[in-house]
Amino acid sequence: MNCLIKKISTIFFTLFLFLISQNIFSQNDYQLAIQYYNNSEYEKASVLFDKLYASSDANFYFDYYLKCLIALEDFETAEKRVKKQMKKSPDEISYYVDLGYIYYSQGNEKVALEKYQYVLDNLGTDNTKIVTAANSFTAKKLYDWSEKVYLQAKLNTGASYHYELANLYAIQMKKQEMVDEYLEYLKEFPTQLTTLKTYFEYYLNNDINDEFSEILRKSILLKIQEKTNDTLTELLIWYYTQKQDYYSAYIQSKSLDIKNNEIGVRVFNIAELASTNADYSTAYEAYQYVIDKGKSFAYYNKSRFGILTVLYNQVINNEITTADQILNLETKYLEIINEIGYISTSIDIIKDLAHLQAFYLNKSTEAITLLEKAVEITGLSAQQKGSCQIELADILLLTNDVWGATLTYAKAENANIGNDIGDLAKFRKAKVYYYTGNFLWAQSQLDVLKASTSKLIANDAFDLAKLIKESIEEDSLGKSLEIYSRADLEFSQNKNDDAILALDSIILLYKTNSIVDDAIFLKYKIYKNLNDNDNAALNLQLITDTYSWGNIADKALYLLAEMYANTFNDTTKAMELYKKLMLNYPGSLYVVDAREKFRILRGDFIP
Repeated sequence: MNCLIKKISTIFFTLFLFLISQNIFSQNDYQLAIQYYNNSEYEKASVLFDKLYASSDANFYFDYYLKCLIALEDFETAEKRVKKQMKKSPDEISYYVDLGYIYYSQGNEKVALEKYQYVLDNLGTDNTKIVTAANSFTAKKLYDWSEKVYLQAKLNTGASYHYELANLYAIQMKKQEMVDEYLEYLKEFPTQLTTLKTYFEYYLNNDINDEFSEILRKSILLKIQEKTNDTLTELLIWYYTQKQDYYSAYIQSKSLDIKNNEIGVRVFNIAELASTNADYSTAYEAYQYVIDKGKSFAYYNKSRFGILTVLYNQVINNEITTADQILNLETKYLEIINEIGYISTSIDIIKDLAHLQAFYLNKSTEAITLLEKAVEITGLSAQQKGSCQIELADILLLTNDVWGATLTYAKAENANIGNDIGDLAKFRKAKVYYYTGNFLWAQSQLDVLKASTSKLIANDAFDLAKLIKESIEEDSLGKSLEIYSRADLEFSQNKNDDAILALDSIILLYKTNSIVDDAIFLKYKIYKNLNDNDNAALNLQLITDTYSWGNIADKALYLLAEMYANTFNDTTKAMELYKKLMLNYPGSLYVVDAREKFRILRGDFIP
C-alpha cells in the first residue's frame, strides 16, 4: 500500500514539475515572440505565436499571429487560418473582422466593408459577443466600427453601453465624448462615483493646457442643469476641491446640505480643506454655516474650534495685526474654554491661546499659568502633553527663563522618545544650548536629529549643525557665532530691533566670514515676519549679488523670485530670477520647482 502511495505521489510530483516547466517555457516563448515582433522580425515572431496559440488556444496569441502574417504580406496563409477558425467556431463573428482586415490590407476595401457590415448585422443580443466584436475592431484601430458595434448593440439590447463607449473615446482622446458618456454612466450607476473620480483625476493631473478641466466642469454643470442630480453635484464638489476652488465647493456643498436636510458634514469637510490650504475666508464662512445650524448638530463644536484656528492662523500670517482684533480673538478662546472646560479635546485651542497671549499680547504670565494647568489634564496622550510642554518651554525662553525652558523641553523629549514630538523637543533643547553658547554640545544633539523621521526637523538640524561647524572652523573663538545665536534668540523673543543691530555688527565686523550671508538671511526672515517686504527683498538681493558663491545663494535667489511672483506681482522680474537660478545653480534643489513656475509664468500651461 505504501509503495502504491509513493508511486502515485511520484507521478503527481512529476506532472507538477512538467506543468511548471511548460509554463516557464511559454513565458520565455512569449517574451521572445514580443521581442521579435517589436523588432519587426515578423517571421520569427509568427512561428512562436503560432506555437503559443496551439498550446493555449488563447485568441490573444492568434491575433498577434495574424498581425505577423499581414506584416509579412502572407495574406493567403492568413485567410486560410481565419477560415479554419471560422469552421472551428462558427458563432464567433469577430473572425469576420479578422477576415475583413486581411482583405482591407490587400487593398480590397469593398469586400472588407462587407465583412464588417456582416458583423453589425449579426451582433444579436449576447453581451459577450458584442464586446468581443467591438474589441476586435478596436485592436485594429478601426474605432468608427467599434463605435458602430456599441450603437447597434444599444438598439438590439436596450442597454446603454455608456461605459464601453467612454473607454473607446478615451483611447481616441476624444475628451468631450468620453466625459459625456462617463457622466451618463454615472447617472445610471451612481455607486461608480469613486471609480470615475480616479479616472478623472488621472486626466486632470495630466492636463497640460487646462483643456480637460474646462470640458469636465462645463459638462458636469450642463448635466446638472438638465436635471438636478446629487451624484453629479458630489462630483462637481470633488472637481472644485481638485482645482482648489474651495469657495465654489462650499457653495455646492451647502446647496446639497440644505436640499437633503443634512447635518453639515459636507460643509465641515470643505471648511477643513479650505483652512488647511489657507483659504481662510472660505473656511470661516463654511464653519459659520455649520455653527448656525445649532448646538444640537454633531459638528457644532468642531466648527467653533475651526473658526478659532482660522483666526489664529491669520494672526500668525500677519493677516490680523491690530491689538483690538487679537484681544477680541482672545475673548473668543476664553469663552469656549470656560464653556467646555479643561479637557483633552480642548488642548489644542488652549495651546494656541497661550501662544497668542505670550507672543502677541505680552501676557506671558497668563500663558504660563494656562499651560501649567493644561499639562495636568487627565487623559492626555504623551504627545498632547509633550506638545503643550514644548509651547510652555518656548514661552519660558521668551521670558529668559533658560533653565526652566531646558528642563521642560527635556520632559517632553523623555516622554516621547522615537516620535516627532520627542524629536522636536530635542531640537528645541539643542537650540537652547546653541543660544547660550554651548555650541559643541548643541552640535552633538543636532547630529543625532539628522536621522529624524520628520523631514523638517532633520533638515533644520542639518542646517544649524552645518552653520555651527563652519563658523567654529573659521572663527575658533566663536565670537561671530555668539553674536549670531544671540540675534537668533532675540528674533524668537520678538526683540527684532535688538536682533537686527546684532546682525549688522556681524556684517560690519566679520566681512570675510561665511556667517555673513546667514546673518543677512536672518535679517530677511525678521523683515518678512514684520511684513516689511521691501527690506526683506533687499536682503535677499544682497545675498544673490554679493554672496553668490555661498551655501544659501540659490535659496535666496529662489525666495526672491517667489517674492516678485507672489508679493510684488512682477512677472517679468520673477521669470528673470527663476531663469538665473536654473542657469547659475543647475544642481540646486530649487531648480525643478523654479522651472515649473517659470513655464507657468511664461504661459506654457496652467497649473
